[in-house]
Amino acid sequence: MAISLDLLKLSSFDLHCIEMLEGLPNSKAKHCFRSALHHLNAAQKIAEADLSMAVFRAITAEEEAATGLMLELKNKKYNNSEHLEVQNHIHKGAVIELMSIIIQFLEDNFPGSNYDLSIYKVDEQLMLKLQAEMNINKERITFIPEPPFSLSFRVDGKKFSMKQQIQTLLDKRGSQTIKAHLKQKANFRNLLLYASDKGYPKKPVIEENFFPVQLKKVLSMLRVFLMVTPYDELQPAVQDSIDLFYLIVKDIHHEDMHSEL
Repeated sequence: MAISLDLLKLSSFDLHCIEMLEGLPNSKAKHCFRSALHHLNAAQKIAEADLSMAVFRAITAEEEAATGLMLELKNKKYNNSEHLEVQNHIHKGAVIELMSIIIQFLEDNFPGSNYDLSIYKVDEQLMLKLQAEMNINKERITFIPEPPFSLSFRVDGKKFSMKQQIQTLLDKRGSQTIKAHLKQKANFRNLLLYASDKGYPKKPVIEENFFPVQLKKVLSMLRVFLMVTPYDELQPAVQDSIDLFYLIVKDIHHEDMHSEL
């Protein structure tokens, strides 16, 4: 299947990531990402003629990418991955939100750090490599974790709940609780196409960079997928993220999570 996405300006690195995806054995997880790219490609073609459907397809692209990532985590049998509901729109919408929370956590706790991805070849297979330059205890430390997510952050022996970063996300989104935000996000697609007591939907109001942002979300999840799928071992940072995801979507707190941080 040809995937152009030419109007959305893919970088050389993005194209290599798509090449890596196409080179993987066929699976539903892989096809979910291919479907996501197909939806984005279609969305940019029909945007002028039918903006509502273009936006709907771009949202579907995000959900397909999230589904592909969740399926792969289930395939790897990560703990708590059985709680990832691939048919649940709230769960699908929560994946990229969790990633933004984790990025905010890194920015807040390790300011000035840099994270670079590069592509290298192992036994004729293309792989993604993560290089991190982090400021830790007033020292600049450079390292290349292998596998890429073989990191884990603890304070007083407990995982970070990322409570502060969740609040930052809610402040940006104008929501009171994470559950309310995820529910509102999941319902947005319905508002595009279906009538309500107030009338029927017309031309949607979206941010000017809506489609490039949706592409960025899909490509971000694709990069995570490509750093998970080659490894049979369970990577600590991935496991911590799944545990946090479960607690966020269920809106509960667990004893092995720090109550404040």
